[in-house]
Amino acid sequence: MKNLFIVGCGPSGKTSLSLGLSLIFKENGYKVGYFKPISAIDKIVNGKAIDFDVKVMKKALELTDSEDDIGPIRISDQFIGDLTKEKIKSKVSESYQRLINNKDFLIIEAGRDPDFLLAYDFPAWKLATQFNSKVLLVGYGDSDHIVDKFLFYKTHFEDHNVDVVGAVINYVPYHLKERMNDIISPFLENNGVRVLGVVPQETELISPTVRSIVEILGGELLEGHENIDRIVEDILVGAMTPEAALKYFRRSINKAVITGGDRADLAIAALETNTSILILTGGLFPSQQVLIRAKEKGVPVLLVPYDTYTTVTKLEGLTGKISPDDAKKIESTKQIISKYVEWKGILDEVVE
Repeated sequence: MKNLFIVGCGPSGKTSLSLGLSLIFKENGYKVGYFKPISAIDKIVNGKAIDFDVKVMKKALELTDSEDDIGPIRISDQFIGDLTKEKIKSKVSESYQRLINNKDFLIIEAGRDPDFLLAYDFPAWKLATQFNSKVLLVGYGDSDHIVDKFLFYKTHFEDHNVDVVGAVINYVPYHLKERMNDIISPFLENNGVRVLGVVPQETELISPTVRSIVEILGGELLEGHENIDRIVEDILVGAMTPEAALKYFRRSINKAVITGGDRADLAIAALETNTSILILTGGLFPSQQVLIRAKEKGVPVLLVPYDTYTTVTKLEGLTGKISPDDAKKIESTKQIISKYVEWKGILDEVVE
């Protein structure tokens, strides 16, 4: 069995690419599995480490495999001493053997970076070799430095006898779209990197939803359950006078506003502007005036127990996350990948 190993070169949108390709291949009659052998922890729920990517892929692909097999090793930022090489090797190998049953191939997603878990001798190139995988590189097309990254990692994998099928330039800002197509792609092709897609920055893909924020923060959703799939394009913190806040809030649309539950003045100011979600910190229940206005506006109100700093910190890196229940975003991902990525060429490389 040959597999496809999707490797992000820094921030990349590799999960979106994995999701889109998996759904397309499944639509075309292939039995596709998903495997994320080593990943970072998104959240701890009842003492169990959660990776939202695993949940999304399991539900979207209707996989019967267990989440513990799809994502067997989940680590925090403080992991040295908590793992052993033998434990990692056995869990990953056993999960892989169970996952390949009744599958044509697996889409395997690398960790955060190609060097992820190098400390335990499990970098991306070694995993690609272990699972007989061809590598597809992906990275943000927000500057010419993507050329350096693709060339570096292509050389890196090929030095370890791993076949790199090509690269996808992802999340390209619109002002760079022509440059990536007309200058960067030909340059990469001339230097031995096959460009298999140039995907523009689509708001519905790069922006999180209210649902994603609720899943990350937990807390209690007091209002606006019907608008939980609104996108969030900006996150603002309210900690000023109401007059100053109104001007500040008007500068952004589709935003999340974070403020204390006791700051009814700032909450009302936020609700008078284009706000996707109001996040009230400190576990302080808001006034009825705030809830009534939020209900009138249809704005979700989330009450969380954390202070403002902790709340903002928990939302770092949320961009582009897809919720398992966000059917609209999942379908959009498939459509965009189908349109801008040469998926037939990628498929040919795997099943040849």
